[in-house]
Amino acid sequence: MNDDASPRRDKPEVSLQDLQAAAERGDPAAMYNLGLLYSKGGGGLPQDYVAALRWLDKATKKKFPPAYYVLGIHHFNGLGVRLIRSIQEAGFSDSFEGLDKKDRVTLPANGPYPDTTFDYIFHRGFGRRKAVRVMPPVETSDHRMVVVTLTP
Repeated sequence: MNDDASPRRDKPEVSLQDLQAAAERGDPAAMYNLGLLYSKGGGGLPQDYVAALRWLDKATKKKFPPAYYVLGIHHFNGLGVRLIRSIQEAGFSDSFEGLDKKDRVTLPANGPYPDTTFDYIFHRGFGRRKAVRVMPPVETSDHRMVVVTLTP
């Protein structure tokens, strides 16, 4: 992946129609590239963070490593978070509210990939007593957990 998270150039350029068809067929690299195009608004596509997140998420489900990175950056920077805003508008509170960004990290940096946050916890009708970051044993997971304690 390029440092600027631009679409991959491993293969000769393909048309947008071919890229979309490949993504629809389940090609994770095509899903990733389509997500990047939507994120930046390129290749004839409008900038659409919701579509970008949808395609990047599909690529992560196919275990495409660069998609994890870009998806995490989008979430960490609050890009395309209409869903999160609508959850908050429905009266739910962000359980991570007030935590430093470093304490929200659920996947620590690994090689060229920086710290990222993939998870959100929302609550309604409860108070938050505390939220703490927990690092499980390496043999269990490479992800950190954020444990939120709620009070009635």
